[in-house]
Amino acid sequence: MSPFGLERVAPGTFAMDATKDPLRRMRARRAALILHSKGLTNTGPARAALATRWERDVDPDLILDPAERARRAGFARHAFYEGLAIKSAEARRSRSARKVKAAAGARTKTAAPSPAPGAAIREVINGAVPTALPHD
Repeated sequence: MSPFGLERVAPGTFAMDATKDPLRRMRARRAALILHSKGLTNTGPARAALATRWERDVDPDLILDPAERARRAGFARHAFYEGLAIKSAEARRSRSARKVKAAAGARTKTAAPSPAPGAAIREVINGAVPTALPHD
């Protein structure tokens, strides 16, 4: 393994170990931005299919004019993503409440105080039966 995170996989050939490269994420993001800037992402067909789906949801019989159908599809899409945001917020709130509850429970559960060091030995020396045995 080289100091640059490159691993020799064959004579004269190196491969990047993704877990060892701290700049991997930055390089991948830069590459994605370059693709987007050149218009090479090819997301057009997927976007068109999704827009058609929203339009079919609001007007399955295609009786509305295209402008009204597109307007309603926009509202339906917005409502869908608002619903996802609400579910996400509820999940975060629930997760946070569980963490707070668990932390509060951990604070209230305290162990019984341990006897002073050598207390059991002193009790035996004094002739009493020890109430607590040493742990070690």
